[in-house]
Amino acid sequence: MEQLGNKATVVEPTLIDAQIRLDEVNSFLIKQLNQLAPFGMGNKKPLFAFMDVTPTSVEAFGKTQEHTKIIFGTENGQLEAIAFFQLPEGFTKTPKVDVPHTLIGHVEQSFFMGRQQIRVRIVDIL
Repeated sequence: MEQLGNKATVVEPTLIDAQIRLDEVNSFLIKQLNQLAPFGMGNKKPLFAFMDVTPTSVEAFGKTQEHTKIIFGTENGQLEAIAFFQLPEGFTKTPKVDVPHTLIGHVEQSFFMGRQQIRVRIVDIL
């Protein structure tokens, strides 16, 4: 039997639903997004573009340092953007502190270890 490998991979275009500012990532946006749920095959999570955003911190985290966390300063305080199982070098453009980038991601609310947090789940950095 033949192994398909990458031949079986379907590459879908990245469709941005809206361009917003990091300052707009807040509990009001989460409430609006929750009204669009549940998300799944026929109802994908909205994908946002954040243009010319400048990280204050870029780091790998996790037990074996296999995830990426980027911190941004906003009018509302710090905002965290994360990607699981992807290192900073794995994005289209490697994020660097004090260098503007375009962040592509989903806005989500996390309840990890009893801590409520609104953050961006990174899809790519351009």
